[in-house]
Amino acid sequence: ATFKMAELPVEQYNREESDTVPIDTSESEYRGTWYWTKRFGSNTLAVIDYVGGKLAYFFGITSPDWQYAVDMHEDMKREEEREKKEDEEAVEEIKSRIAQRMQAAEEGKEN
Repeated sequence: ATFKMAELPVEQYNREESDTVPIDTSESEYRGTWYWTKRFGSNTLAVIDYVGGKLAYFFGITSPDWQYAVDMHEDMKREEEREKKEDEEAVEEIKSRIAQRMQAAEEGKEN
C-alpha cells in the first residue's frame, strides 16, 4: 500500500500551543560548569602527579627516608639466620664426633 502525500492526514501544529517544556538554562549551565571544573581539576592533578613523579625520580628521592633502617634490619636477619645455620651445623658435627668416639670406645672394649 503506497500513500500519496494528499492521502496522509495533516495535522495543524501551532507553535504557540505546543507542549514544550521550558529549559532552565541556569541549572544546566551550572551542571556544565561543574562538570568542566571537575574535569579540569582532575586532569590538572593527574599532570601534576605525573610531573612530580618524574622529578622525584630524576632527583633520586623516590626511596623512603627510612630505607637504610629497613635494609639494616634485613641484613641483621640474614646474619642471624646464617649464624643459626652455622651453629646447627657445628652441633651436628660435635654429635657425629661424639658418636664416632663412643663407637670406637665400644669397639675397643669388645676387643
